[in-house]
Amino acid sequence: MKKKPLIITCVLLAAAIALSAAVFGFGLGKKKGEEQPKADPNTATAYQALSTTEAFADHPLLPTDFDGIFYSADPNGSFEFYEYKNGGFTKIEASGTVTATVSLSNQSIPAKIAYLQRDGKVDGYGLFTTANSDAPVAIYDYVFFRVKTMPDPFSGDALLLLDTKKDDFYRPEKIYEEAYTLDLSNGTTKVFLLQKSRTIGKNGGSRSDFTLLTDALVDHAGSRLLFFTGRYYAETSEQRDVMFRTGNTQTHGFANADFYYARSTKDGIVFLRKTEKGFNAMRYSDGKETTLKEFEGAFGTDYLLSGDVLIGKNGIVYNLATQKEQAFDAPGIKALAAAAVSPDGKRIVLAGEPESGAVNEQRVVYVDLEAGKQKAFTGANLYRLETPELYFIGNDTVFHNRKSTQENKACQLCAIEWAKAFQ
Repeated sequence: MKKKPLIITCVLLAAAIALSAAVFGFGLGKKKGEEQPKADPNTATAYQALSTTEAFADHPLLPTDFDGIFYSADPNGSFEFYEYKNGGFTKIEASGTVTATVSLSNQSIPAKIAYLQRDGKVDGYGLFTTANSDAPVAIYDYVFFRVKTMPDPFSGDALLLLDTKKDDFYRPEKIYEEAYTLDLSNGTTKVFLLQKSRTIGKNGGSRSDFTLLTDALVDHAGSRLLFFTGRYYAETSEQRDVMFRTGNTQTHGFANADFYYARSTKDGIVFLRKTEKGFNAMRYSDGKETTLKEFEGAFGTDYLLSGDVLIGKNGIVYNLATQKEQAFDAPGIKALAAAAVSPDGKRIVLAGEPESGAVNEQRVVYVDLEAGKQKAFTGANLYRLETPELYFIGNDTVFHNRKSTQENKACQLCAIEWAKAFQ
């Protein structure tokens, strides 16, 4: 009983120490007000010095279907083409322009399209907004027009795709909601994917999740065109099924495919499906589904797609079409912002937030899979946050848009030859 005062005293002392630590940061952990170090701004200057061009641009350059040719898009509806040649970007004239009008939700929506034609292929862009057009259009105040080469199995001069999500204006990989055939000689359009039983959406127009396409789905159409649909679910649902168009016939393929990736291979259709821990690579063939590989982590930050190649921040390269896998040293990136693989599959480049470092620090990593080596750059403003995407021009040059150091320009162009990155 005589020991109680000592026990009480110890308890009170411990409480006092804890209170002091909480209020005054009494020697425990980081001191109150301590700031994380800032990123080194000199790294960006040294990184840009590797570029073959120092040019600035009013708008970010985005890729076309032609290697080494990019387009710039002005919100006023003006589109220009630029070709990378001899270490710089040169403006090139469009092959032609055409004014096309589409019928959507009983609205006639026009846009002037600028396009390029080369080697039997076509690539073009146009824009309708209520700000740049006096056409009496209701429901839609923004429609992006995208012209592509019509896949071989289908008839028509060109394929016209529409996207009505204005936040995706500078997004290179759009999810298109409408598809038409387009006659480039006179601008005549006709609905390409059947619209039977299409219902009305919450905006008063046709549901925008009825027929969903990407550039990759069109480019790899083969004997049939795959497209996504949400028509079997509530409009608010993110659940998607895959459908097929073969000739003039459209059929339902299979349910629950995610991330808008699906590719026809000789063994079936490869696609992605969300799981509790991440997602799986799946194959659909003759009504049966097979799990090809399981991935843990988030698609979009832990893993990104470049064509058919899945690139992971954990140091994995997995070709979904062939199921070939290769490992590389983890690049030290906490969250991926962009990733790209060279056409020959021997090189990759990644960008994102480093696992540890200063405030607002960015990391760009060049990985030579064949040689088993990599080069990392870490510092402030290495890539443009709004458009961080990376692109290969051929196998030997990496291009991306960087944050501009000039107030009146949107970005600085950065094109780095592969060998120079490793000097």
